[in-house]
Amino acid sequence: MNIDDKKAFRKAMLLKRDAIPYENRKEADKARNENIRSWENYKEAELLLFYVSYRSEADTMQLIKEALAEGRKVAVPKVIGKDMIFYRILEFSQLIEGYKGILEPDVERCEAVTEVKGTGAAQSQSTTGSALPKHTILFVPGCAFDEKGGRMGYGGGFYDRFMEKYPEVLRVALAYEEQLAEEVPREVHDKSVNVIVTEERKIDMDRTYGVRGKRAKELFLEGYNCAQAVVLAYEDYFDESPETLAQLVSAFGGGMGRLREVCGSVSGMFFVLSKVYGYADPKEKDGKMDLYARVQELAARFRERNGSIVCRELLGLSEKASAPVPEERTPEYYKKRPCPDIIADAADILEEYLREQGKLKEAADK
Repeated sequence: MNIDDKKAFRKAMLLKRDAIPYENRKEADKARNENIRSWENYKEAELLLFYVSYRSEADTMQLIKEALAEGRKVAVPKVIGKDMIFYRILEFSQLIEGYKGILEPDVERCEAVTEVKGTGAAQSQSTTGSALPKHTILFVPGCAFDEKGGRMGYGGGFYDRFMEKYPEVLRVALAYEEQLAEEVPREVHDKSVNVIVTEERKIDMDRTYGVRGKRAKELFLEGYNCAQAVVLAYEDYFDESPETLAQLVSAFGGGMGRLREVCGSVSGMFFVLSKVYGYADPKEKDGKMDLYARVQELAARFRERNGSIVCRELLGLSEKASAPVPEERTPEYYKKRPCPDIIADAADILEEYLREQGKLKEAADK
């Protein structure tokens, strides 16, 4: 794509974002911010590098205000020459109008947390502070993104240069679903993001899975429900046929028959765990206690990664139950659901646990 085509693409995507009705944007901002708040990486971050949202950008104002009220370490950027320096702010009143009318930190009242390695005006504003904390999140604005982590900014290159200098930070794009493109045109200097969070989902480019996790995800995408996908990824642990296994756990899908209770992928983990560690004698107290302890350990690991083990909470649903009629598995269905990655997570967590216990069978990659 030549420079003119790239400019045309940027213009079209900005117009598309600007065209989102105000009320729709506010609702999307609310849902996206809830996705961020429930994310373990966000909860554990030691430093939050926010952009200050402007015009129709995905909103950060509410997140900044909440983080400050909680006493968290928050910094926002000031443009100096061709670079940005992030300054820590302690209250929202420390922001003043700056570059192109965007709110920036008042450097007379704030402390810099990043530095610019350069000359001239930029160098005079630099700080010799220590390296950023290990758990730092950089929230990245943009006009378009794709599901491979591609990002198109506004043409100034400020964030690309910053990410070049601080490659260790977790780069998180906040976006509306309308900003996602099939493919964003990129050049060598264009930096990608690690995670994209929209009002509907969280797309993690760095998430990788083992053989069992990949297989479980494939099975779900083939049409099996969440519980079936996890169990069939471990079919070699059972004497029963895949058809029988799928039938035995079929009611667990949708959080138990679309009741939206315990996630079916979690139930699938427990089903496999019962095959490995289960008991049959009703008087076997020690066996029962051992199994329940293992169940609770796996539940804790799953909750740590995903925030909950409850289907409706994982999907951001307010209703405790859904209609019994399953949704059609269309491309739009998969696009709006985090289920494939949640299911892969469950299979991966179980694989990791069984490996630790010396109970993992080596599975062939299918």
